[in-house]
Amino acid sequence: MRCRLIFLNWQSLTKQGSRYFSRSLSKVNYQNPVKNLICGPTIESDWNNNLALEPVQSSAQKQRRSISLRMLMICGFGGLVLLSIGGVLYMSVAANFTNTFSLLNTRTLQLIAGMERSIASETNQVEFALRGLERLHNDGTIDLENEADRKKILPTTLRSTQVIEALSITFKDGTIAGFLRAPNGQIRSLNTETASGVDVEKWPKTTEAGNKPIWTGSVLRDNVMFHEAVQTLHRDGQPIAQIKASVGGRSINRLVASFANDEITTAFVLNDQGKIIAHSEITSLFKETPTVAVGDFPTIAMKQFSGAKQLRGFVEGEADKDTFQVSRSRNEFGNYFYITKLKPIFSNVPYTLGAYFKASDMTAELRRAGTTATVGLIALFLTLLAAVILTSYLSKPMRRISDATRRFSRLELDGFEPLPRSRVQELDTQSAGINSMHTALNQFSRYVPQKLVARILESGSEVTRPVERPVTVMFTDIANFTAGSENLDAAEITTMLNEHFELISRQIARCHGTVDKYLGDGVMAFWGAPETDDNHAAHAIQAATAIKHAFELQCDNYREEKRPPMQLRIGIHSGRAIVGNVGGDDRTNYTVIGHTVNVANRIEQLGKELINSSDVVISISSDCFEAAGQPDGFASAGAHVIRGSSKPLSLYVYQPGHDENVVSFDSTGS
Repeated sequence: MRCRLIFLNWQSLTKQGSRYFSRSLSKVNYQNPVKNLICGPTIESDWNNNLALEPVQSSAQKQRRSISLRMLMICGFGGLVLLSIGGVLYMSVAANFTNTFSLLNTRTLQLIAGMERSIASETNQVEFALRGLERLHNDGTIDLENEADRKKILPTTLRSTQVIEALSITFKDGTIAGFLRAPNGQIRSLNTETASGVDVEKWPKTTEAGNKPIWTGSVLRDNVMFHEAVQTLHRDGQPIAQIKASVGGRSINRLVASFANDEITTAFVLNDQGKIIAHSEITSLFKETPTVAVGDFPTIAMKQFSGAKQLRGFVEGEADKDTFQVSRSRNEFGNYFYITKLKPIFSNVPYTLGAYFKASDMTAELRRAGTTATVGLIALFLTLLAAVILTSYLSKPMRRISDATRRFSRLELDGFEPLPRSRVQELDTQSAGINSMHTALNQFSRYVPQKLVARILESGSEVTRPVERPVTVMFTDIANFTAGSENLDAAEITTMLNEHFELISRQIARCHGTVDKYLGDGVMAFWGAPETDDNHAAHAIQAATAIKHAFELQCDNYREEKRPPMQLRIGIHSGRAIVGNVGGDDRTNYTVIGHTVNVANRIEQLGKELINSSDVVISISSDCFEAAGQPDGFASAGAHVIRGSSKPLSLYVYQPGHDENVVSFDSTGS
């Protein structure tokens, strides 16, 4: 029962490792696993076809792509680690960078939006002041054509509306009168002057403007850039005068500077010609010059603004993408981000509201993101390294197990080193099972011909199906062994027989034969199965002559040791026989049966008549002699009628160097 269970494990493991038994699985007898391997599912005879069994092609012989266990585990574990930790690391670092840019982006957008709201508020104040003067004039509260009323209302309006730096009235005759705020804040009157070329027809009518002031653009007066809004006064539907409010560059710079106070973001304003008219860092510059070209502005950021490259996808929100533009300049002198927006401020044409910040201002945030990335990469590397080490630790014993099963499937049992134990329970169990399997196979191979098992592994269990085929059968027997060993104890007899069987079995195996069984002090062997051998007769004779020479040397050693000498008879016959598994449900044997076997046995017994003083006598049938190609060294021994056969059988005896070609027997039958 122990051998049966061990062999079943070997069959299962071999099936899993190389799938050699795929063709016989449908016929497996699960109650007798040994019979499945040795005897096969059924016993069939091929009496009619008389064909030798052809090898069964197994699907395992097809080339299949494979990957090593170590590489599979590394890719599996490493891939999962890379996807998990790498994904988290990527999202974390990306989120840090995105949040950093988003924070500065939001702050910059808020700055521009604040600038826009403040300028819109100041613009509304200018327009509200002009509409108020118009209403006061229209309802008769004041008469702006009267100088006294002008001196009363215009200075008051200038003091209440800080953004307006000058208020003037232009009449139809070209007379201009008004007041302005000096740089020191004092209100003084304008020198009354007359403008030439006044075209009243071009003044907007009330119905055309809807009582809303019109921004006419910028004008340069006394080296100061002013932006003017006008409101037309009407009487009886006809224009009589035009009120003009002037907003200077000093007021725009004051507004811009009030919003860029975080020491990180800088604000600026460009006019419709792309020149700087306001800047939050250097407001004093515009006291001397109304506009400054971008390339001439005394800051690196503004000098690089004209060459900045536009960035896309930086500003979030579809509406923001349509109105805001983001650009970046980067060289050895500086690295800046710019956000701009076109907006008509104090003008009838759009001006550019802009803000910028240094990329280095994000250093602290980016440094934290970089630290996160570095720590994450180190953790990822260590995790991958641990995965590789763990994989190697697990795959090394698995490779040993795989190599052992591959060698076992080929019956390469010699040189096997027992697998070491493992702390992993499953691997330890497999290693112990493989070691036990080697012990069982090593012992079992002594009972089953290795060539047979190898052929089964190669072609499937159908190779053991009984068929009729040409074979050569050999019988050997020690003459008078019982009488010669009566003075020996059991241990000496066992030693002598083991030495004798080892000598014969070694020569049979070297000559491609198969030992069928040991019969007391004799051996039965055959050629031509399980592998087809066209030279089975010649190989059998070659084995017999090799046995003769080895046995004679052994006998010489026995004589020197004064041990009882032995004589050996060998009988060989060639013919057709049934080869395959024979037996019952509990036990089967791969053997050869039939008349050819009986004849070979009788030929060996006829050797008794020729043994005489020779150590070894080799007797072969004429069928074997002819099948082997009439080898040299054999002499005819005549025709003999053997027991169990009605026809005489011609024999030949191996006597190399004998002068006569005929050898006479003392008896003609047995």
